[in-house]
Amino acid sequence: MCGNKTCFSMLSTMAHDWIFWLGREVIMESLMQSFKEYLNAESYDVLEKIVGYIDTHYVMDVLFDGIDEVKFRRSGRTLLTIYLRGESIVTLIIFGKDERRQFEMVQESFSEFIQKYYTNSRTYHDGKWMYIELCDDSHLVDVLRLIQIKRKPNPKVITMCGYRCDLCKAYYRNIRKDDQRAGLSLAWRQYYGLNIGPSDMYCDGCRSSKRNAERIDHSCPVRRCVLDRGLGSCADCLGYPCEVFVQREGLCFAEAAEMQGERFNGEEFDLFLRAFDNKTRLNRLRETKRMQTSQVRQSIVAADSGNPFPNVSSSYRECSKNISPPSEPRSLPILPNRKA
Repeated sequence: MCGNKTCFSMLSTMAHDWIFWLGREVIMESLMQSFKEYLNAESYDVLEKIVGYIDTHYVMDVLFDGIDEVKFRRSGRTLLTIYLRGESIVTLIIFGKDERRQFEMVQESFSEFIQKYYTNSRTYHDGKWMYIELCDDSHLVDVLRLIQIKRKPNPKVITMCGYRCDLCKAYYRNIRKDDQRAGLSLAWRQYYGLNIGPSDMYCDGCRSSKRNAERIDHSCPVRRCVLDRGLGSCADCLGYPCEVFVQREGLCFAEAAEMQGERFNGEEFDLFLRAFDNKTRLNRLRETKRMQTSQVRQSIVAADSGNPFPNVSSSYRECSKNISPPSEPRSLPILPNRKA
């Protein structure tokens, strides 16, 4: 593994090719692809699970500083900050007074590892800053619980098939804010062979409760299946992925890149197609659900055996032995202008 400075330089170089900057806001899936070359397998796995959880439970702006910091925030409030360390990632969660009260009410249900971080973290005027280093997913479920305390998750961020309405340019709110249906129409024609004019693209979303809700896909078989089964989404189905899901399965980043070859544009994918990359999204969500269920079962068994924290490994504690907050300030690289 290369040194931090060298790796940060490599990451910034890769970011030049993959990231579209709008101020400091970036598009997520292209960013994730670039991180594969920088993080080791365990660290990337943890990052992917955290990003997957946020992507399916929160509507967030993603900001990357071009070096090592990824921030998830909305309306001026930060949910989580992640620092990339090559062989680990460091999550920064800041708890205000209300969050600290909520945590302390259930503190004993967290692992000793997390409780020590909470106790030893400094409290400033804006809250308690918890820098938590993760080398693997041993304590990932507890970190997700901290995120839930920070902001209540919304299970309806994704559609029934795993799409993201808020990312879709045909969604009525996006049309009102910034109409980009012309670009979506071209992307659908290029990637899916669909010939739908911009004026015919208008959708209230499959979860809309409006009496006369307008939907582009009026006869979606996945929506009908999920409703008939009384599920929240395909992520809750034991038969996933099935023949019904495949009928509405969107292209993932790798599939789109292979299809277009040299013509592939990562920016175009993120702007117009990431909303429909439902299999990637649902796979990440299902893996997180599996981990959460597994930890609950292990906790029950551990409680019966007298060991309330079965997942704390010695190697993991060594990884987190000497953590220091990321140095500030950091100089940012000069990033190229957006390609025409």
